[in-house]
Amino acid sequence: MTDLCFRLKGSVLTTVVLELHHFSEVEFRHQLEQKIEQAPQLLQQSPIVFNLDKYVGDPADIDPAALVQLCRELGLQPLGFRSCPALNGAIRNSDLAVLPASSGRGTPLAEGESGTNSVGASRTAREREPDSDKQQAARVPSRLVTQPVRSGQQIYARDSDLIIMSHVSEGAEVLADGNIHVYGGLRGRALAGVQGDMTARIFCHSLEAELLSVAGNFVLSEDMPEQLWKKPALARLEDDMLCIETL
Repeated sequence: MTDLCFRLKGSVLTTVVLELHHFSEVEFRHQLEQKIEQAPQLLQQSPIVFNLDKYVGDPADIDPAALVQLCRELGLQPLGFRSCPALNGAIRNSDLAVLPASSGRGTPLAEGESGTNSVGASRTAREREPDSDKQQAARVPSRLVTQPVRSGQQIYARDSDLIIMSHVSEGAEVLADGNIHVYGGLRGRALAGVQGDMTARIFCHSLEAELLSVAGNFVLSEDMPEQLWKKPALARLEDDMLCIETL
């Protein structure tokens, strides 16, 4: 019997999605340098995917090779482009992947609910986004964790909500295809709706997070509302922006 040389497995990987709205090399470099300075641990050497489905103007004016080189000079690791058929030939010439557009769909929220934050061009996402309705239908019972989530640990609730009965330490990461509930201090990273569920929410007893993300839209600690720091909070999406509110 011949031993297998390898196995192929699916995986959940942290990937930064850079949603490009317009492009000026000087302005782009300046803004990206600022983002990297704000979150060096998240962005240095991070894999990155360019998303052009909200680009204003003619995407054919973009030079993919120049964009890739600029990001590499700043320490990012470009993987591919999505949502830009007009550039497919040039993208392949840059030796990067041509990726399909995201299929995640949003659900409108009630009027009158206010939010606080948008993160501009940089977003973090899990590059696995099936139809949101199908994803919700496949949900299984919530994953319950009763012990503290220590620094360096990663807890993932596949096809379900995640309930943490203790705290999440700095340097830890908790992920769920559904909602995340933390009944203690949330000091690490929390990513809900990682397969594209834009209705997912994050609830925590004490907001001290390094990063919050819902369906790929993220907010870093320095952009979180000061008045909610170390207080009960809720994170949700509104019009593609991550909003953080008091509970």
